[in-house]
Amino acid sequence: MTKKITISIPDELHEKMDQWREAFNFSKIFQDTISEAIKKKENFKKRLKEVTTMEQVIERLKKERNEADKSYSEKGKEDGLEWAKVASYEELLYAIKWEPMNEQPGLIGYDPTRDEVLGDYFGDIMEDNESMGFVEKTYGNFLPNSFFAAWEEGWVEGIKEFWGEIKDKL
Repeated sequence: MTKKITISIPDELHEKMDQWREAFNFSKIFQDTISEAIKKKENFKKRLKEVTTMEQVIERLKKERNEADKSYSEKGKEDGLEWAKVASYEELLYAIKWEPMNEQPGLIGYDPTRDEVLGDYFGDIMEDNESMGFVEKTYGNFLPNSFFAAWEEGWVEGIKEFWGEIKDKL
């Protein structure tokens, strides 16, 4: 059984929803979003009540970090595909050869935002996502954090999959 509810939204959002009504199931999006928010609250309350050891806390946080990394990797893959669709031929060839920082052993300093071809794009991505940023690894040597690293790996994967689909058709 389902129940109808009423929610209030700003006029501007309502206008945009009207334009996209055929493309989205707003009821499903709302249900999924609310369900996820409630699940997070319930899990948080459950964790507060649990008696846990430091080892258990560390294991839980490791699991959550792995899930976050997976989420960033998936987002990177989607972004890579979208970028590849609008990239020029030369940009695509350049990006296909891009090595994610996790595939560069012994890396001391790495700033993808300074790359001549992709730097502005990576800078915009990092700026738009406050979880992504730089961390100091050694005195004065900075690397993007693990969220960017996961995103970047997914981004490269998305581009390579796109290239694999189109290269023989060019």
